[in-house]
Amino acid sequence: METKYSFRMKSDAQGVVKIKTTHPHGYSYVRPYLLSTSKERLPEDVSFRVVKGKRWTDIVVYYESEGRNFYSQRFIDLLNRFVDMSRFSYPIKIENTDLTYYAIYNLPECTFLNRKASFLKPGTTPCFDLHENMPNLFSLEGTNLRVCSHEVKDAIEKAKLTNVYISEVFGLTNEESNPINEENSVILGIDMR
Repeated sequence: METKYSFRMKSDAQGVVKIKTTHPHGYSYVRPYLLSTSKERLPEDVSFRVVKGKRWTDIVVYYESEGRNFYSQRFIDLLNRFVDMSRFSYPIKIENTDLTYYAIYNLPECTFLNRKASFLKPGTTPCFDLHENMPNLFSLEGTNLRVCSHEVKDAIEKAKLTNVYISEVFGLTNEESNPINEENSVILGIDMR
């Protein structure tokens, strides 16, 4: 078992900026582009506007979907120390601000082993299929979870990035994820059967 870390916006943050698209078709139009594993960037004509909050933090969120996050220049610069973020991020347009925020896209995916259990049971820890040479930044299949290495997590904490919540996720080998191995289900709070 190998521990990795997921990062996202703090759900209890007060007064943090939330943005929404100005596109006439709204969220349904931009949604597929805002997944961290999407292979396509938002079209050039898509922009955003602030609809709630006044506090700009290192992570801001899409107003209608807590899982759709945008990252400050400072956050992207930090990630760039570990991964070439020019391949995995691009700036978005936010009206009436000079600040630059980025969407993350095109991340490599790992198989999410306990998607059903982790989304249905509170306190359940997500697990993924552990491969050799895991990148410093990736996503879990079919989710918008951004997962990073221990080194990236430490850098985020040391930099004191604002509005960032970090939680553990676990990479399991084939043997560890085998449903016959009851010990994993007890340790991780999941039912692999």
